[in-house]
Amino acid sequence: MDRIGDLRLFLRVLDSGSITAAAHSLNLSVAVVSLRLKRLEREIGLRLLHRTTRRLSPTVEGTALAQRGRALADEFEALTQGLRSSGTGVAGTLRITTAPCSDNSTSHLWCRNFSRGIRRSVSV
Repeated sequence: MDRIGDLRLFLRVLDSGSITAAAHSLNLSVAVVSLRLKRLEREIGLRLLHRTTRRLSPTVEGTALAQRGRALADEFEALTQGLRSSGTGVAGTLRITTAPCSDNSTSHLWCRNFSRGIRRSVSV
């Protein structure tokens, strides 16, 4: 089960004010959003939302989950972003042997563009 995803969905429902608005913003059907909310409530064992045909409001437990859950979801997002950014950089030693670059050669363009790219990668 995707508990963080379901938590984010719950928060989106609260922020949007309705299941329908949250479904549209997430490009999901209303039925899928409703099922995932029910699954979250079943896993937690508590009712999180008061639902009527015209209104949606969090229960006391839903409010508590929203407060602590938002911090948890934000922290999880920061963690995954940090991991992604630390794993995508290029680092190490690079050795290339080429013929000397003269101003009239096509290798001059390659050398110039390559050196620009290297300067952007400060870890190389």
